[in-house]
Amino acid sequence: MGIVGFKRLFMATIKDIARLAGVSHGTVSNVLNKRGNVSAVKISAVKKAAEQLGYQVNVQAQTLRGGSSRRIALVVPNLRAERYHDLYSGVNNILSKHDYHVEIFITNDNQDIEKKQVKLLASHQCQGVIVVSCLSAADIYYKQLSISQEKILFIYREPTGTKCYFNIEHQNEINHLTAEILKKGYKKIGVFTEPEKYSNMKKFMQHLNMALSRGKNIKLQHYSCTDSECHRTAFRFFQDSVPDVIVCSDFDKVRHLKNASQLSSNLSCPPIYTFSGEELRLEENIYCSSINYETFGVELAEKLTGASNKKNNIQPKYNDNYRHFYSKNDLKDFPDKIKILTIPSPTTDVLEKLLPHFFRITGINVEITKTPFNNLIEITKNPRKFIEYDLIRIYIATLPVLAKEIFEPLKKLTPDLSYLLDDFPNEITNRYSKVNNITYAIPFDSSAQMLFYRRDLFEDQKIRRIYFEKFRQSMNVPESFEQFDRLSLFFSELQRQGEITPTGSCVNTGGTEVIATEFLLRYYAKGGRLLNKKPPAQLDQQIAEDVLKQYLTSLDHNLRINSNWWKDAITHFEQGNLVMLLVYNNLLSNVAGNELSSTIGYSIVPGSKPLLGGGSIGVIKSSVKKTQSALFLQWLYSPTIIEQIVLLGGSSASRHQYNNAKIIDCYPWISLVEKNSICGIRENAFDDGKYFDLHKAEDIIGGEIIQIIDRKLNIVDSIQKINARLEKY
Repeated sequence: MGIVGFKRLFMATIKDIARLAGVSHGTVSNVLNKRGNVSAVKISAVKKAAEQLGYQVNVQAQTLRGGSSRRIALVVPNLRAERYHDLYSGVNNILSKHDYHVEIFITNDNQDIEKKQVKLLASHQCQGVIVVSCLSAADIYYKQLSISQEKILFIYREPTGTKCYFNIEHQNEINHLTAEILKKGYKKIGVFTEPEKYSNMKKFMQHLNMALSRGKNIKLQHYSCTDSECHRTAFRFFQDSVPDVIVCSDFDKVRHLKNASQLSSNLSCPPIYTFSGEELRLEENIYCSSINYETFGVELAEKLTGASNKKNNIQPKYNDNYRHFYSKNDLKDFPDKIKILTIPSPTTDVLEKLLPHFFRITGINVEITKTPFNNLIEITKNPRKFIEYDLIRIYIATLPVLAKEIFEPLKKLTPDLSYLLDDFPNEITNRYSKVNNITYAIPFDSSAQMLFYRRDLFEDQKIRRIYFEKFRQSMNVPESFEQFDRLSLFFSELQRQGEITPTGSCVNTGGTEVIATEFLLRYYAKGGRLLNKKPPAQLDQQIAEDVLKQYLTSLDHNLRINSNWWKDAITHFEQGNLVMLLVYNNLLSNVAGNELSSTIGYSIVPGSKPLLGGGSIGVIKSSVKKTQSALFLQWLYSPTIIEQIVLLGGSSASRHQYNNAKIIDCYPWISLVEKNSICGIRENAFDDGKYFDLHKAEDIIGGEIIQIIDRKLNIVDSIQKINARLEKY
């Protein structure tokens, strides 16, 4: 019987693989453990033999040999409650990326069970523990577990003797909540919490009582219990005098209150104010103060893995005060429709899906007209062509030139909408909103270029070895365009040899703007500028020549796409035809649901000078529906709608997305967007403050490069011609 048949009777060993591959035992070990100096040929032979024999790596044995266990324990009362389930999601999200495994220990808030779980936990050799404890003292953890005290993190509840403790501070949110309750005149106030024997609930009630003491004739009806007793306890609120309003310490209690109200009371359930996770809830009379439990879990996991330098001050972020919207407005005296002019884009598509909600709460219809990018540019230059619209999405490159002529300043609207910019970084509002320090618009679908790449290919052991043998250096994500072009050529050669399916990258050559964008990205990476102290705009002759030669050379080994936008390039990347793609982050939302999504990596662009893209939205000066338009913008930029826009595939530069673990789960590159946008560039003003029509300059640059590509013109003469044309603008 041959070795291949032998695997059917016995588990294959490293010796079997070595025999079949024709290599030494040590070589097989190095390949399987991804270490040592092994040639690409031997790596290929070992992997092929292991696959033939059906060999499975014994992870537990690897762990024992390494002398450490990559496990983190999570001790919680249950995983049904939102505050524990979301916490687990955040913890697991980070730990899985660092090759850790989360071990879950359920206590049901029972002290005897928890003590047994601690003993069981001690035998699992975990490197760290996150605990929501029902015990009165923490000493059992320190006595039973053979890990440092700094690796045992107590959260929410603080047993006596705790060394490392992290909690959610509710005081500011409780003050705001009680102010709303007192303002509405409620007197009989129900409160539903966990038992006050837990330190976090004791503090919660202290803050609540202090805040309610500002009211007069307040009668408090407080019931507390563990999660397992919530259903029974909820009925107590409806036995005698039903409260005017009920405050809950977590959202899980809301469901029990609603059920108890339906089953045991003839009256409607009173309004409920509650703290909750990030799940969108639009139920009537439910007011949620949203806590980012998942981000809390992320930060705890980062602390245990050493990825975070934060001390005992980790705090989950709160979102908008209450996830509800304005009551339906009475606007009978005003026109009932507003019109928006924009371009086709993922953000526009998502906005159309959400408009029924805006109509439901305001009674105002919104009509969106989508027109191609270049057509919108021409329309915005002629006021007579856009007089029928109320709001327009305008391109970042043309905002400084056209804003004053087109848009009503936000301060002149009713209400003043300038406060909406508080949710954006200053670097973004300076570029997408303000002209001469006057705010005319709000960032709509702002974006920045990013590098997306196939992480699985960059991490492939054999490919990395082939690269090393060819260039005598490690293969890393490119930080310069010299590295990018070398890698794209390398991957394209592998594709031609049949080693991989995708080619290196692509180049768009079907339109002036996309060509100018790809050229300028390389030009800025080399330190070039288009606008200097004063007019005219000029390309640096030497830098431009070098970059253009580099760009033209890349056409020879990259996939050339004759398209005037990035849609086709993105499709190729989604289908697995490209290893690397340089594109604006707001265009890549569909990749998140793609079967290749788990293999995709992301980074700042080579040269760290991404071009900014997208545009802003503002209210037209000539609009007779400014009140309705202002209301629309308030709705559009509410944190909940921003969240939905991003989750559904649109984009935003609002800070609300950066702390939203749900969004980051879908689009991991969001974590880089803020940094990318801040260091981004889109020159539209000289140093002396004079604004410049950047779109026209990009049209000139892209048009000349098309001529160079198609007619093989002289590069030096072509750069001089570009500069001569730029002098006229």
